[in-house]
Amino acid sequence: LHEAKLLTNATGLTTIALRMNDVENVHTDNHRYEMNTGSPHLVLFTQALYDLDVYHEGKKIRYGSPYTEAGINVNFVEKKEGKIFMRTYERGVEDETLSCGTGVTAVAIASTYGQEGIFKKTIKTPGGILSVSFEKDGATSANNVWLSGPALMVYQGEITL
Repeated sequence: LHEAKLLTNATGLTTIALRMNDVENVHTDNHRYEMNTGSPHLVLFTQALYDLDVYHEGKKIRYGSPYTEAGINVNFVEKKEGKIFMRTYERGVEDETLSCGTGVTAVAIASTYGQEGIFKKTIKTPGGILSVSFEKDGATSANNVWLSGPALMVYQGEITL
């Protein structure tokens, strides 16, 4: 279950904040960060993010060893000019997605690996900008994790059965 808050600022912009799962046992090896934020994620910091073939590179990792059986979501991340940019290959979708809440959460936590304190990170995805706030009292875990972003109508449809 996720706790949610609906927030509206003075200009009328509505933001949704979701309490996410606490994250324990972030594993790292050679600048690869693996964790479960509600689903399994691998975070890879890279350069030239927008030149990267996310579909082919993500698919190769998602189906490769040691993830062959269960798979993993793959988040490619670039830190540039003090900002964090992310693109995701999502298992189940089996392609790049415009945004991924559990992925943004993983990226925010990976960006503070080895640090303790209270953090708020803003992540830019192709689908928009999301924020993650959390507390770390240990180097490899995070609690009181909140994901927030704007609530916008992007599509409306009707179906007759």
